[in-house]
Amino acid sequence: MAGARILTRAVTALGGTALLATAAVAATASPAGAAESQGGSVRICAAGTYDTSASLQATGNDQSWTTRIIGPGSCVNAPSSSSGRIDVFGYKSPSQFHVGSVDYKAGQTVVISTTGTTANPKVVVNGAGGGTFVKN
Repeated sequence: MAGARILTRAVTALGGTALLATAAVAATASPAGAAESQGGSVRICAAGTYDTSASLQATGNDQSWTTRIIGPGSCVNAPSSSSGRIDVFGYKSPSQFHVGSVDYKAGQTVVISTTGTTANPKVVVNGAGGGTFVKN
């Protein structure tokens, strides 16, 4: 509470409404939001009728990764500490096919899901920009 009084006095002394708005936003930022921006998470889900995997081709000195093949109705978590392009693949025995790609920045929170069928595969991306993106 003492911090709020000092903040109010500083704003009053400076007469700044914009400063008050900025201070209010900073004061109400949640610890969960701060942790998310630093750590983030990547979740890959197979929501279609086919198996799915994903791989990140890292940029710079970041580390690349590949998930295991996951069956329909399943999800896996992937590392979120590297930036690069995430390629999403589908499987129709015995072949692998490319479903889509997503540019990923380390620390973002994103859920990438494959949907549809092998005849009409799609990738749906939630997060990493606040919205949903569907690629057919």
